[in-house]
Amino acid sequence: MPLAQFGRMDWVLVQWGARARVTAGAGVKDQLREAIQALSPEVPRTRVYAHCGWRKLDGRWHWLHAAGAVGDDPPHSLETVPEMVQVQLAGNLRQVRLPVPPSGEAMIAAIRASLALIDLAPTGIGSAVLAAAYRAPLAEVVPVDVVPVDVSVYLAGQSGTFKSELTALAQAHFGAGFTRLSLPAQWLSTSNALERLAFEAKDCLLVIDDFAPKGSTLDIARLHAAADRVFRGAGNHAGRGRMAADGTLRPDYPPRGLLLASGEDVPSGHSLLVVQVGPGDVGTDALTAAQQAATQGLYAGAMAGYLAWLAPQIETLRSVLPRRVAALRVELGAVRRHRRVPDTVASLLLGWELWLRFARQAGAVDEAGGATLWGRIRAALLALGDAQTQFTATQEPAQQFVDLLSAALAGQRAHLVTLSGERPAWAERWGWRVIEQTIWDREAGCLREKRGWTIAPGSRPIGWVVSDDEVYLQPDNAYAAAQHLASEKRESLSVGEKTLWKRLHDAGMLASVDSTEHKHLLRRKIGGHRQYVVHLYARFLDAMAPGKSGVSGDQGAGLPLPREVDLRLTREPCPSSGGAPPGEGHDTGAQPLLAPLVGHAPAPSAPETPETQAWGGQQQLQNNAGVNMDNTQYGRAIGLREKRRTMNPDVGSSSVLRQHHTEVKEERRVQNGMTGGQGRYRGEGQTKIA
Repeated sequence: MPLAQFGRMDWVLVQWGARARVTAGAGVKDQLREAIQALSPEVPRTRVYAHCGWRKLDGRWHWLHAAGAVGDDPPHSLETVPEMVQVQLAGNLRQVRLPVPPSGEAMIAAIRASLALIDLAPTGIGSAVLAAAYRAPLAEVVPVDVVPVDVSVYLAGQSGTFKSELTALAQAHFGAGFTRLSLPAQWLSTSNALERLAFEAKDCLLVIDDFAPKGSTLDIARLHAAADRVFRGAGNHAGRGRMAADGTLRPDYPPRGLLLASGEDVPSGHSLLVVQVGPGDVGTDALTAAQQAATQGLYAGAMAGYLAWLAPQIETLRSVLPRRVAALRVELGAVRRHRRVPDTVASLLLGWELWLRFARQAGAVDEAGGATLWGRIRAALLALGDAQTQFTATQEPAQQFVDLLSAALAGQRAHLVTLSGERPAWAERWGWRVIEQTIWDREAGCLREKRGWTIAPGSRPIGWVVSDDEVYLQPDNAYAAAQHLASEKRESLSVGEKTLWKRLHDAGMLASVDSTEHKHLLRRKIGGHRQYVVHLYARFLDAMAPGKSGVSGDQGAGLPLPREVDLRLTREPCPSSGGAPPGEGHDTGAQPLLAPLVGHAPAPSAPETPETQAWGGQQQLQNNAGVNMDNTQYGRAIGLREKRRTMNPDVGSSSVLRQHHTEVKEERRVQNGMTGGQGRYRGEGQTKIA
């Protein structure tokens, strides 16, 4: 009976049943309470722990688990611990049960079975998974304020790559009952539940399985927020603060172990070591053998021996390990410049170093074998750290911002113009759409390629091109364009505008700042108005580097800004055909740039009349698949084509020509009337444009 409920004496009927009768009267309950206390023998005192991990009992260190405690020889069960102890773990953490540490050949076999997991997958995967298991029990050994367990390991890959099986093998080091179906936590749990489990899994590995965001946008965002909260708490070693009803602060629950998670998507986090698992990385035969070893308790036996080996050394290790971690950081920092790689790799290598030292003293590996294995592990973890650096770099707000703007320019959802409001050089590079047309040049008597640029519908103006290497960004429009594209990717810029400009400056992306007023924005006069701009190096927005668009850099520069389309003739000369435009003595036997349509005969040779001249012009137009029209008609046809292409991208030039000639016929019908122009119109109408 809980002490808080005993004094009220309202538990008698509930606990003892209906036959237990308390005499009526106001003071009878108090008399009953006094009698029970007076006649009861000495009440035993029991301490209940709601977590696993290291605890100092009777002056000696013990690692608590659901079935007992592991410490100095001899091993203790719950009944033989110096003071009466109970361990009540929640949920699947009740599977944290360690056997009596083996000895002799059994210990050697257990250690070697655990080390063999490094070859179950590529070295990088095996090294990271085992490092998580070996590093987790050192959370209490190494002071949190000196070397905290601030890194989590995350296995990412598509379904069917045995990620859950790998994490279950690591969790099986803390209990033979763990399988992929009985892992301690799932991402379907609430963030409060995950935070409490991470608190109770003290000095232990905690696997959180199956991060696969699905459902609505809100569901996906909620799952990412939960993951960010859990991993951020592990990285900062801090829990979420809460307030009680009376205004006082309630206890928080910071993570006290090491997190190993898996999923198909990768949550954000800088304290996360992401390990990619691909199809075929894990062999099924070797995996089956490893799962049998886990069920037999080999991994849990090896961990029990490791904890028993650590227990008498904890006080010494607390003073030695911080210096060792600092030395590893300096050693790794000499070969890796990014500040987080040495910290992450040094923390994981610390677990491997102590495990290999334990294995050598137990006789499981010799000196040469341990040195070779250490070299493999060190190289593999450094490679994972480098890959993680590249991954987290894209999550930095400055890099994320320029990547989003580059994507907006490449997708023609944003564009830049010159300081005078005209089209810049390398128009394709700055978000302009290219339009190409094959037309008939009446003067040269051949086909020409026409190229033009337009601004895509809905494209947002975000700034101005200053030079080949510098641009001005309009702060509000540029930030809004990046944020809009991020929201479509279910992401967001995590900082505001002012903070973002500072991050760009810190990353060396700004060409200049206002040093006099200590601002990151410049004030420039553009288009007759003074406004604030962000002076950015253009190379960070290179969606298309110069020379990749197929157009020389000076083409199209400084031309007026078009409303719909601006076309020009390319400078390539036509092949010499020596004739006049079709219908005016042109040699229809000459080969044009594009071959005639199959099945069409050349124009008949006959005295030219208005009707036959129109026939010949129309037929030659058909043979060359070109357009024989004046500039006004050509511009109207192109405008029509752009509208139709917007509605249906698969519409070809023949449909545009057909629509154009229909419009021409209608205009001539109106101009000539129904009497005088019927014969000519009838003659033209005999030609079918395919």
